[in-house]
Amino acid sequence: AASQMIFAVGTADGCLYFYGTSPAMGWICGSAFKSHPPLIVGHAIVSLQMIDSKINSASEPGADIVVVSADGMFGVYSIYSSLKLKFKGTILPPMTHMVLGASLGSDPTQPKLARIQLTEKGHLFMILSISSSRSEGAPKSGHAPHPISPGGSLQAFVYDKNTELWMRVSDSRFVLSDFYTTLPSNEARSRGTLAKIDDACKIGAAASSIRPSRRGRAPNETQNTASMYNEQDCSNGITLSHCEDRMACSLALSSANEFRFWLSRYVKHLTITGNESHLRLLAEMLLLSSDKSKLSGNTLCWWLSSAPAILSLSRKELVQDIVIPEMSKNRALQRLMNEVSLDIQTSS
Repeated sequence: AASQMIFAVGTADGCLYFYGTSPAMGWICGSAFKSHPPLIVGHAIVSLQMIDSKINSASEPGADIVVVSADGMFGVYSIYSSLKLKFKGTILPPMTHMVLGASLGSDPTQPKLARIQLTEKGHLFMILSISSSRSEGAPKSGHAPHPISPGGSLQAFVYDKNTELWMRVSDSRFVLSDFYTTLPSNEARSRGTLAKIDDACKIGAAASSIRPSRRGRAPNETQNTASMYNEQDCSNGITLSHCEDRMACSLALSSANEFRFWLSRYVKHLTITGNESHLRLLAEMLLLSSDKSKLSGNTLCWWLSSAPAILSLSRKELVQDIVIPEMSKNRALQRLMNEVSLDIQTSS
């Protein structure tokens, strides 16, 4: 791993070496020197990742490094101006989670670390991959590959420093959602941290154990009317859960634009399905008055707070720009739309 001014090497015997170079020319000079004594991690180092950062507002150069050892422990260290531990933890809980979530008959191997790195906002995110031992070296047959996990073969996690727990932020378990796509994010969706992580995990959708959608079935497959209605209800629930999951992850990553994007998709689906009770609840939470709120200030529990904004998004503008315009597209929701519009006027 390397930054503009420092280079790190991890070894199989658990040592970490740092090398520096010319502050004027950088690595173009073609020379390096050992800048720190060898640091002993204790187990073989399996992953190193370094990112340039700023120490303070004076724009002094800085660098952070992520070190992962073979025992599953990780540490995030700042290098300038002194080597210092920022936080540490273990990657074993997400790996155990993927094994436990795998199908019992799939005979899964242990998950592998596909990527671990720091984002520009300082979040530590990790992608794990898992596959069935049958697919590794097994003879090919005419049968479809055995499903691995409801979340697919690639899943992404972000480390929460406050709780010292990993959050699952992306996988393919919502492949049956109306808004799930295996295509890369386009200009219509803000390319925030969550979108970039989603794009990195979409390749794992092919190994998802979720059964294919109705559109992918053979035309001669027989099914009765009752099963069709049950599947439609299931699809609605999956789409709602998908939007709610994306909104929660956007908040956890402090991505205001992506929260707005998924809120608009959430409202769109509620409007198309005519879910009046859910839309009424959403409008009530967005326009929560101070006398009914349980919390104050900007918080992840936005539905309990009377703060005027969610992250940097005005609550009233969310209702005016997203909720009301979407409800206007469904005649059956005109009465509710008028009620919400009146609440906006009276609260101004």
